Parts: sequence; structure tokens; C-alpha cells
Amino acid sequence: RRLMMVFSTLGPALGLAMLAMTPTQATFAPLYALIALTVSMGFQAFNYPGFHAYVQDVAGPSGNAGLLLSVTNTGGVIFGAVGNLLTGVMVEKTGTFASVFWSSSALYVLSFFVWCTIMTGEELK
Repeated sequence: RRLMMVFSTLGPALGLAMLAMTPTQATFAPLYALIALTVSMGFQAFNYPGFHAYVQDVAGPSGNAGLLLSVTNTGGVIFGAVGNLLTGVMVEKTGTFASVFWSSSALYVLSFFVWCTIMTGEELK
């Protein structure tokens, strides 16, 4: 599970950093951006065998995995809505999406460190 989360955090960070560095004037820019986005989202798919299995592990046999997953999903939806607003502000101020991609990449790296240091996999009581 830990290895899957490593892939699902550092892979998208790499893809988004590549996307932020996409040369906008080059003729190959659309292809480069497509490859970078595909790398990012492809690695994000490793989240499912990592995180969802982790939730089942820490929920234990009590049957609270659904409740725990719903709480984490609610947080994700709230921060996703805030992220959309922040994206608009950042693009308006900078005139480009590069700062959004760099910020997202940094958040993925931060989540990697949080996951590797805080998440123990022990059953919640």
C-alpha cells in the first residue's frame, strides 16, 4: 500500500512539474503537454490500491470503512471546491497555469511526506 501511495503522489508531482515547464511557443507543445498530463493522471491511478485499501485496513473489522472513506471524500470535495477558486485567482494574477501546476506538484510532494511519516496502518480504535 505504501508503494502504491509513493507512485500516486510522486508520479503526479513529476507530471505536473513537466506540465508547468511546457514550452508554450514550441510546435511540439501540445504533444508535450499531453504526455505530461497523461503521466500525471496515469500515476494518480495508483491511489486506488493504496488509499482505499489503507482505509479498509485502519477501519478494521468493525465495518466502519464506508464511514471513514466518506469523511475523507468530504474533505476532498471541500478542498477541491476551494482549489477551483484558487486556480481562478492564480491564473488571473499570473496570466498562466504554470503557477497552478507548480503549486499542485508541491502539494503532491507534501502529501508524499505526510503519508510516509504519519500514516501507520494501525487499526483505529
